[in-house]
Amino acid sequence: MIALLATSVAVALLVIVRIASPDVAWMALVPLCLLVALEGAYTTAWLNNPDSFGVDRSVYRAAEMVLIVVLARIYSWVLFGGGIPSPEAMRQFLTS
Repeated sequence: MIALLATSVAVALLVIVRIASPDVAWMALVPLCLLVALEGAYTTAWLNNPDSFGVDRSVYRAAEMVLIVVLARIYSWVLFGGGIPSPEAMRQFLTS
């Protein structure tokens, strides 16, 4: 339920962006928003579990954010860029 509420806020923002820029397929980002919200709700519940008290929460959340940013970048390449770039283009992107 929390994930759906968070996704609805993201969808509202995407609708506003779509009105401002109708030529881009912004609504295709909704599945990514839902998956990120589900992942956030799941990991929050898991981190509150007594079995996970040995985990450093700040490091775990930082790693979670890095993973989300990488997955969002790959998703945007596939969605808006016409596919995942070649290894040479990827190397150039990462070094610039």
